Amino acid sequence: MADLQLAGKRALITGGGSGIGRATARLLAEEGVSVGVVDIDDDAAEQVASEISRSGAQAVFFQADVAEEDQVARSIEAITAKFGGLEILVNNAGIPGGPWTTLDQTDAERWERTMAVNLRAQQLYCRGVFPYLSRAGGAVVNNASSAALAGWPQAADYAVSKAGVVMLTRQLAAQWGRHGIRVNSVAPGIIDTGFGRGPASRRQPPAPPAERDLKYFPLGRVGHAEDVASVILFLVSDMARYVTGECILIDGGLLQMSYPALLGR
Repeated sequence: MADLQLAGKRALITGGGSGIGRATARLLAEEGVSVGVVDIDDDAAEQVASEISRSGAQAVFFQADVAEEDQVARSIEAITAKFGGLEILVNNAGIPGGPWTTLDQTDAERWERTMAVNLRAQQLYCRGVFPYLSRAGGAVVNNASSAALAGWPQAADYAVSKAGVVMLTRQLAAQWGRHGIRVNSVAPGIIDTGFGRGPASRRQPPAPPAERDLKYFPLGRVGHAEDVASVILFLVSDMARYVTGECILIDGGLLQMSYPALLGR
C-alpha cells in the first residue's frame, strides 16, 4: 500500500463524536494522526477520543456548538495548543434542519440555524485554522451532501446550505493554493449513520432501509460511515497531493442512476 504520509500530522474534526466524523477520526488515528474531536455532544466526543487513546494514538476532545463563533475559536485554540499546531481540518458537523419542509414552509429561525451550523461554521473553522495550515501546508475537507448537487424537494434549507459548502470549498481552494493548502469537499448520499436523530439515538445502530428501497441503490446497499471516511482519508493524504477544489460524490451511484425514481416512487 502506498505511504499516505500522514504519520505525525495533527487534525481537527468537527462533529467527530458519531457517524462520519467518528469513522474519520478513527481512520486517521490508525495512520498515526493526532486527532482533536469536536462535538456538541461532549460525552460522544470524549468516548471517541478515549477509544483512540486506548489504541495508542493521541486524541483530545472539546465540546462546542460550532454555530457559536467564540466556541469555535476556543476549540481551535485548545486543540492547537495541545498538539502544537495543525495540518488537517475536517469540517464534518452539520444538522438536517429538522422535519423536512419545502422552501415556503421554512421559517426564518430554522433557516438561520441551518446556515449557521452547516455553512457559517465551516467558514469560521477554515478562517480560524488558516494561520496554522499556512505555515507548512495542509488539507481541508468540508462535508457537503448529494443534496447540494441535485436538491431535495423537502429539504430546502439543508440543500442550500450544502450547496454553499461546495462553493466555499472552491473559493478557498483558489485562494489558498499558493499557501500550499488543498481544500476539497465530499458529498455523501444516504449513509447509515444516526444523522438527524437526537444525541442518545445517534449512538445506536440505525434502522436498515426498507427492503423495497434497496432496488434503487445500484450497489444494493446504503452507504456506511467508513465509505465516506476512506475518501476523506485519501483527500487529506499525500495520495491526493494534486487534488484541490473538488467535490466528490459518495452515494454508490444513487444520484446518477436512481435518485429521481426513488423520489418519485
